[in-house]
Amino acid sequence: MALLAGCLFGCMDDYAPSEGQGRLMVSASVSDDAASVSRSDNGELAEKALIWISNNKGLVRKFQGVAQVPADGIWLLSGDYVAEAWTGDSVPASYDKRYYTGYEPFEITKGATSSVNINCRIANTVVGMKYAAELDELLEDYTMTVGHGGNVLTFNGRGDTRKGYYMMSSKSKDITWTLSGTTANGEPYEKTGVIKDAKRSTEYTINIRYNGGQEEEVGGGYFTIDVDESEIVVDHEIVIKLAPEITGADGEDLSTPVYAESGAFGRKSYYIKASAAMGSVVVGSEDFTTLFGLDKTSVDLMSLTDNEKAALEAIGLNFVYAYNGEADMSAMRINFEDTFTDRFTEGTHEISIVSTDADGRMSSVVLTYVVSSAVVVTEPPYPADVWSSMATLRGTLVKDASEAYFRYREAGTSEWTEVSATLTGKSMTASISGLVAGTQYEYVAVANGIASAIVETFTTEEALQLPNGDFEKWTTSTPVLIAADEASMFWDSGNHGSATLNKNVTNPDTNYRHGGSYSAKLSSQFVGFGKLGKFAAGNLFTGKYLKTDGMDGVLGWGRPFVSRPKALHGYVRYEPGTVEYVSDKLPEVAKGDTDKGIVYIAVLTDYVAEDNEYRGWPVVIKTKTQQLFDRHASNVIAYGEQVWDTATPGTGMIEFTINLEYYHHDIKASNIVVVASASKGGDYFVGGKSNMWLDDLTLIY
Repeated sequence: MALLAGCLFGCMDDYAPSEGQGRLMVSASVSDDAASVSRSDNGELAEKALIWISNNKGLVRKFQGVAQVPADGIWLLSGDYVAEAWTGDSVPASYDKRYYTGYEPFEITKGATSSVNINCRIANTVVGMKYAAELDELLEDYTMTVGHGGNVLTFNGRGDTRKGYYMMSSKSKDITWTLSGTTANGEPYEKTGVIKDAKRSTEYTINIRYNGGQEEEVGGGYFTIDVDESEIVVDHEIVIKLAPEITGADGEDLSTPVYAESGAFGRKSYYIKASAAMGSVVVGSEDFTTLFGLDKTSVDLMSLTDNEKAALEAIGLNFVYAYNGEADMSAMRINFEDTFTDRFTEGTHEISIVSTDADGRMSSVVLTYVVSSAVVVTEPPYPADVWSSMATLRGTLVKDASEAYFRYREAGTSEWTEVSATLTGKSMTASISGLVAGTQYEYVAVANGIASAIVETFTTEEALQLPNGDFEKWTTSTPVLIAADEASMFWDSGNHGSATLNKNVTNPDTNYRHGGSYSAKLSSQFVGFGKLGKFAAGNLFTGKYLKTDGMDGVLGWGRPFVSRPKALHGYVRYEPGTVEYVSDKLPEVAKGDTDKGIVYIAVLTDYVAEDNEYRGWPVVIKTKTQQLFDRHASNVIAYGEQVWDTATPGTGMIEFTINLEYYHHDIKASNIVVVASASKGGDYFVGGKSNMWLDDLTLIY
């Protein structure tokens, strides 16, 4: 889409990207152009599409279905990104289940709203058959069996016009076909062939042609069997289309008011790009009747009469529209000439633009112009600008200034603190720290010694702590719980699994503790009788043990948490054992090695699992299938860990601090994960008889 849109806009001015934040608007539908895919199927495929947003550092955002994408857009740092999507059913072999993938690059520029079209094309290898009519006279009850790696489909002769849809694995790259039947004289016939290195998104046609020559005899007749290969270009295409994109000529954030003195706004241009023809573009303002003398407050630019268009041009509002029918894309540039903006009087003026494409997708913006003689205007902070002890202040210069700074103070107090501003064009920012958590502050931008008339406020995040982080509350039932009762659980452990064999791997302990009466003792050990059982690491985590699956566990990790700490502090004692249990899934750990203990912490976004059985958990761990925690997953915004590979010194507990590295500073927190294990390889059932004691876990802000 980026290339085609560029062609449409080639004669409509360019706008240059700049550093900072921009917004990505994501909505999706499925085109009805997909052959053999019904309208209802298309809608379902779009809604369950997995959408990834990545940059050169890796995965940035992940959404399970379009409905999960924030309706007001995704804020991203400016730069180059890639949007990927997957939808459908990925099965080894099927007559009707298809899988689709898409890949599209896009760019985010400061203050602009970007969009991207992801053309999800079929990813299967498709196999069909064509039989010569003469084959029916020479073979009876013939079938064609086609498959790979034990995943086969059977097609029943020339009357069976179905195709086979295959998902090829890295281990199974060849497709084998077998034509079999009975000749007219009752003898069995079989012919086998191989399609080597079968490609995805490619259709192979197995042709059985009658040639009357001497090539392959089938029941007294001669045939040639060959395979045609063709790339699937259009067949079964699903197009995830976004709502029209409305941007400014200079990449500005259209939700931010524009300030200027009377007569100083100049020409303002806005662009609309759509993945279809435009159905309507409605521009509205109360000023149309009060300032410009029109007879109505809104106009649809797509359905104007010649007289109406002339009336708009007379007041300085004009537009250019272009549509590419082959690509089914459209573009519009709307100009508010200086003769239009010069009419703005002192105060605030709003103009709305609502664009609806021919398929019913809609986007809208409200443009705000403020006529003011002020030098600078105070702007509100972005939602993620405000932490528990620090914040970013924002302002916009209306005129050139030789000096710019902010004043801020705790709300309700009289004394201001001044801090210098950093200027980027007309934008001014300042980062402040040492704030009090859960406290309201106010600030104002100042330029050339003149303060803005606008005073903005913000409230710092609470400095939340981990409930029962001192491990004083336990329920010594079966299994042992790290809580006064099940209803108040914040922490859980693998006790639910080990207790079925009368052992708890995590318990309260009084021998080593920092404060209070108890610490948490994590004891790695073999759980079972004789050879019947499994090695289990002593562990604890924020979340809930969901299910025992055979001799494995299913865990829900993460608890709601809206603060963003800087570090985890606590006290630990570690006594490593010798590794006795190993796995080929963790080949770097061998028998006889010294075991290792680990504590790690992660701050997460609001993404939750869509698994029907375990819906709602930020992280779902399944040890049977090695579905484990990924510190680089799209919903992880911060991570930190500490590993102990030797015994801790002394006769008691020692202090430790784990600093958090924030991958994303522009996202609010929604959940927190804290995990401790006396055996780092416990996810793979690797380790030895090791013990870890933890106490007084607190968060540092």
